Amino acid sequence: MLLTLPWYLPMGLNVLKDFSKSGIGQYIAISSAVQGNTSTILRFASAFVNLGKYLVFFIFLAPACILVNRRYRVFILLFLVPFSILWGVISSYDERNLSIVFVGVSLVAGLGFESIMEYVFKIVDRIRVYRLSSVFLFLLVFAPIVFFALRLTDQKLVSTWELAQNNIFSSEINEQVRALDWTNPLCKRVLTNYPVSYLPGLKDAQLNTYFSDYGDYLAQIKEPDVCWMLVPNYANEQIRKDIETNLASGKFVLLFSTEKWVPYQLIKIK
Repeated sequence: MLLTLPWYLPMGLNVLKDFSKSGIGQYIAISSAVQGNTSTILRFASAFVNLGKYLVFFIFLAPACILVNRRYRVFILLFLVPFSILWGVISSYDERNLSIVFVGVSLVAGLGFESIMEYVFKIVDRIRVYRLSSVFLFLLVFAPIVFFALRLTDQKLVSTWELAQNNIFSSEINEQVRALDWTNPLCKRVLTNYPVSYLPGLKDAQLNTYFSDYGDYLAQIKEPDVCWMLVPNYANEQIRKDIETNLASGKFVLLFSTEKWVPYQLIKIK
């Protein structure tokens, strides 16, 4: 906290002077588009419903408040609940914006589950049905976990990781980038600031640029192995005009465009 405070303090003052600098309006607009509703309450409800199986953790927060001790209740009420509400209202366009909360929610859910199991163990130890001890119950619960853990091979774990990695940032853009003709030996890279190099198998497939310098842009599109551009909507105005001119003349071909997440255009230049 001490390391980050020098950055957050001046930024906070700038936001207080001019709230438009916070960018919250844009985040709300994107979240409204993703959730399909401009109503704050409905957008919030839709965001959590769309969490799918992970919604169970948040449902468990209510009983967990009763089961955990006071310090964790304070943690829930002062951090987990407010941050979750802010996410649902402002930045629910991506579940990953809620990742900081998942750690705390999992911790509280685990503590709540521990309290339930302790209660069950006490009952079993007291009544000793068919002489089943709490140790046996413990083995009964965790034996399936150990069994399935042993069945998870390294290959399965890597495959699962790669599948998840394909969905980082914008899954829609990722799908379009992967669909490009990477078999062509003359086409090896895409000119962009989008993190293409983080996608599985595309580590060296990105020529990084922020589309802010027109001279650099002209030099980079002449690179022999650069066949595509993935251009954000905030590119330099002179660069955007050049792209529009080339698209109109047919020199460039628009392959894909999106208004979700951050608006991007995928363009074939060779």
